[in-house]
Amino acid sequence: MKTRIITAIIAILIFFPFIFLSGLSFQIIMYIIATIGFLELLQMRHMTKYPIPTFLGVVFLWSLLFQDEYIFFRPD
Repeated sequence: MKTRIITAIIAILIFFPFIFLSGLSFQIIMYIIATIGFLELLQMRHMTKYPIPTFLGVVFLWSLLFQDEYIFFRPD
């Protein structure tokens, strides 16, 4: 429990300033945080020994995070 608290404090100190930034740097940090969370979930379920589904899961996660306005929305 102690290591989780220390890790959370360090993560907050590192990632909190990026909340106030906008644009690409904020998106990159969100991709990193979401990917770390997804990989931890797979590790808890003992599913990291399957590399292809893990890779496809990360790609699917990133496709959900990717803002569709860059693909489909073209301002006139």
